[in-house]
Amino acid sequence: MLHLKRISCGALLLSVSCYLLLVLVLLVFPEHRISISSDLRRPLLNNLVRDEPGGQVSFDRCWGKRVYVYNLPAQLNEGLVKKCDKQLVCWLDFCQHLENYGFGQAIDRSAGWYATDAYMLEVIFHSRIRSYSCLTNDSSRADALFVPYYAGFDALQYLYSGGCVKTMQDRHGVELAKWLEKQAGDAWKRWNGRDHFMVMGRTSWDFALAPGSWGTGIQGLDHVANMTTLYIERNPWEENQVAVPYPTSFHPSNATQLKAWIRTVTTSRRKYLLSFSGGIRATMKDAASVRSTLLRQCQKRAELCVHVDCGGSLKCGHDPRPSVATFLESEFCLQPRGDTATRRSAFDAIISGCIPVFFHHDSAYSQYVWHLPSDPGSYSVFIAEESITGGGVDVVEFLSSLPGERILELRSSVISLIPRLIYRMPGGENGSGFEDAFDVSLREVLRRITGRKAG
Repeated sequence: MLHLKRISCGALLLSVSCYLLLVLVLLVFPEHRISISSDLRRPLLNNLVRDEPGGQVSFDRCWGKRVYVYNLPAQLNEGLVKKCDKQLVCWLDFCQHLENYGFGQAIDRSAGWYATDAYMLEVIFHSRIRSYSCLTNDSSRADALFVPYYAGFDALQYLYSGGCVKTMQDRHGVELAKWLEKQAGDAWKRWNGRDHFMVMGRTSWDFALAPGSWGTGIQGLDHVANMTTLYIERNPWEENQVAVPYPTSFHPSNATQLKAWIRTVTTSRRKYLLSFSGGIRATMKDAASVRSTLLRQCQKRAELCVHVDCGGSLKCGHDPRPSVATFLESEFCLQPRGDTATRRSAFDAIISGCIPVFFHHDSAYSQYVWHLPSDPGSYSVFIAEESITGGGVDVVEFLSSLPGERILELRSSVISLIPRLIYRMPGGENGSGFEDAFDVSLREVLRRITGRKAG
């Protein structure tokens, strides 16, 4: 046992240097307990250390990291996914996507590959946070409070009809707001919801109601507007919205599986200069024009560019193998906008070591600020859309002009990003050996909420 002697510098414990020294001792000797008399305790340390039997104190490893998870009524989360068999939408059965903690059916479990649907983030996040090491049952001690509402699943009945009864869109989220108003009490009132966060596993545009158009009305609710909300694509003009990576199909349960995949990516022979996985279809007219132009340019140079057409019989969304196999053989992967600015394909490409080529800032740079480097040029190539459609830039020629050293540099940076862009299988939190997208997201949520409280 280490002892702090009662020296004549009681005031010294108030100083920053003494405080940091104590923290350093606790970090270097985590197996020890420190005996310290109560009159040397100061408010500066009260949140950092915890009382132990016999008047001892120990370092509080959950200081600043405690999360409280609300126990919502089942109809707001797990009860919704029990209706996966065409009960929420009469033509949609998504039960198979809920298997394995929301990662879907196993493709190769021993290697960490699953048929993951892009819209399962609410289930994935909820599954992971249940085994988070700094959960608390006392909301008054929490640094952040998580609302496990499956907003994306609940939205299905508001967004789609297809012969079904379509519920009024502006009712989405009303039951959650009522429950928080009645049940959250002081936990909500303490910061008026600014210390709360929620995952909404679709794009922000699915929850922004436009009269007579797509979307629901949940973002207009005060309770939701006050929280930090995580999406797979955010509205860049909304301060409380944050984008986190799309779920890919790679979910290693340990560092061994991750390292094995990184070896595959690193040693893969890149026989194509570039590739494009996707169809021409796009909701936005200018995006469709960019896609069609890129495809024409690609088809003219088939020896350098390969196209994986996911718009026909090949369904890339739930079978990653066609796209990933192509990405592993490509130096660059084109990522034009589609129905929205972002694409899951960008993350499939990066985890395959394929350098993403973006054509709009909202496809990545204004989105995934917690998970991607602040310097876009360190891991990607940018070509403005107007340069493709009106400027006469040929993407094949442009990428062919890049020096080999530059390509190697970019690919090395891309490969280094893989761990923080994937969601690992729950259960390996203490021994996984790497920080994944969930870890990064939760760490940054806590940091953001701390800042909101200070502000």
